[in-house]
Amino acid sequence: MTKVAIEVLENDQLTNAGNGGNLTETGNRQNEAGFAFFNSAANGIGAVSLVSKVPNPIRPAAKMAEVQSAGNDELGRVPPILLASSDADEFCKRNGFFDEQLEISKKSIKTFQKYRTLLRAKADRDENDDGEPSAKVIKTSDTVGAIAILG
Repeated sequence: MTKVAIEVLENDQLTNAGNGGNLTETGNRQNEAGFAFFNSAANGIGAVSLVSKVPNPIRPAAKMAEVQSAGNDELGRVPPILLASSDADEFCKRNGFFDEQLEISKKSIKTFQKYRTLLRAKADRDENDDGEPSAKVIKTSDTVGAIAILG
């Protein structure tokens, strides 16, 4: 239930998550997600970070939690709780979460272009400091979350 709620938020370009998330300063997609569950039968924690072509990062995070909850693998290795970058992308590929054709959303591109312009303007101002105050910065949140308590 919680995973599905997060997927809805990740799929909505109005949120800064998943497919609608902000790009890096170099214009790349790098998303992350964490997932945990606790119940009478099992507990699991998992997270992925810096995934590049994953429309719903909550899905591999939930899979990591499931794998971690199952305990050591057949060789006795303890499964990781967190995978990042190329290891996270490889995990996503092996488990069907990776989408090589995933396009960057129009909202993400527009936001990237806006801030790239602002960063360049700031660099120019810093180089030619004229004592003028910087533009007002509006603070926003850049994550989504959900908690489900089942009774």
